[in-house]
Amino acid sequence: MRRLMVMGVAFILLSACSTKMSPDAGIAEYDSITAKAIPEGVIPEPNLATLQHYFREQLTGRLWLDSIESQPAANPAWISSDTKRNEFLSNELATSGLISYLFYDDGELIYDELSGTDRLGRYVNDSSHLKSNSIAKSWTSYLLAHAICNGTIESIDTRLDDWPLIEGTLYQNQRLVDLLNMRAGDQFVVTERDGMLETGRWISTASLYWLAERELADTEPAKRKYNYNQIPPTIVLNYLIYKTGYEPEKLLNEAFMEGAGTAREVSFEVQRDVPLERGSAIPVGWATRYDYMRFAIAMLDDWKNNTCVGQYLTEVHDNGTRIRGFYPTDFRLAMATRYGGFFFTHLKGMRDRKVLYMDGYGGQALMIDFDNSRIVSVNAAHDNYNWDELVYQAIKHGDIQRE
Repeated sequence: MRRLMVMGVAFILLSACSTKMSPDAGIAEYDSITAKAIPEGVIPEPNLATLQHYFREQLTGRLWLDSIESQPAANPAWISSDTKRNEFLSNELATSGLISYLFYDDGELIYDELSGTDRLGRYVNDSSHLKSNSIAKSWTSYLLAHAICNGTIESIDTRLDDWPLIEGTLYQNQRLVDLLNMRAGDQFVVTERDGMLETGRWISTASLYWLAERELADTEPAKRKYNYNQIPPTIVLNYLIYKTGYEPEKLLNEAFMEGAGTAREVSFEVQRDVPLERGSAIPVGWATRYDYMRFAIAMLDDWKNNTCVGQYLTEVHDNGTRIRGFYPTDFRLAMATRYGGFFFTHLKGMRDRKVLYMDGYGGQALMIDFDNSRIVSVNAAHDNYNWDELVYQAIKHGDIQRE
C-alpha cells in the first residue's frame, strides 16, 4: 500500500557551492542546486546549528513524496550485543555529523552509539527512520536477488526487452548485469555530477516516463565504461515494480520483513501523484538504524549459508567491473577498485577479502566483511567524521584502532 510521507529531496549534485552565514543562529546557507542538504567536503565544516537545521530539513522535508514500503516483522530478528565504549568514537559523535554508529563482529554488536540529545540525537531515537541516500541502490540489488530467487526474474543476464516504458532509449534490451555494474554506455547522457547532460535536470526530479520522452528519446548505448549515476538503479527498481504487476509490496515484504526480519517499515521514495506505471519510484530509502544492521546481517547469513540470495551476492561480487577513468573527490569511493551489483568491492588494502561496501551521500556507510563476519553501519547528517578509522580500519582490523 502506497502512502504519503514527508521527505526532503533525494539527492544533491556533487558540485561546488558557495557558503554564507545566515543571521539566524549562525546557520550556513549553501548555494547549490536545491540547498536542502549540506554539500560533502564543504569548507568550513558546518557548525552544530547548521547540522541540526539541515537534518531537520531532511526529516521533515519541504516536499511531499509517496512511498512503497514493507511491513514490520511480527518477530523482528534479534541482534545480540556485548557493547563497549571507545573514547575516539565518543569524541566523533560529539564533534561531527555522526547520527548512529553500529559495529557488529562475529555475531554480536560491539559498538552501539547514537548521537547525544544535545546534538542530532535530540531529533531521533532507535525507532526513527533515517535516510539511506545511495545505500538504497544496494537495497534495490537485494530486491532483485529475491526476485531472481522466487522466479520473477530469470537471472542478472535477463534483457530489458519486455518493458514498453524504456522503448526507444539506450536502456532498451540492456542486460541487467550491465546496469548493476554501471556500464550501460550512458556516459554521454548522464553523469553523477551533472545529472542529465542535455538539460541539467537532476534525475530524481522526473519520472522515467518523462526522461524516456525527452532526454533519453532515440538514444543508443555508447562504448561500455563505468559511469556511476542514478539512472541504472532507478531503472532496475522500476522494472522490478513492473514485473510485480505494480504491486511491489509482496517483494518488499519477502526481502525485508521475512528475509531481514526488520522491526519497522523499510520504504522507497516515490514521486508524489505520479503513477508507478510511469516509473516514479526512486532508489532512496528509509529505515531505522537497527534495521540497516538487520539487512546487513541477513546478507551475511545468506552468504555464509550459500542460499540462493547468497549465491547472487557472490556472483555480483565476483563479476563486477573495474573502476577506470573515475576519479571521485570522495575518499570513501576512491578506496574501491571494482563495482558490481550496486556494491563497491575489492577495496584497496583488502582486495583479497570478500567485502561489499554501500555508500550514501552525506556519509551514509554500510560495509560487510563476509570472510570475518564483520559489519559497520553508519548514519550521518554530514560526512565530516573519520570514515577511515570508523569504517575502513574497523572492518580491516576488527576494531576501532584509536582510543
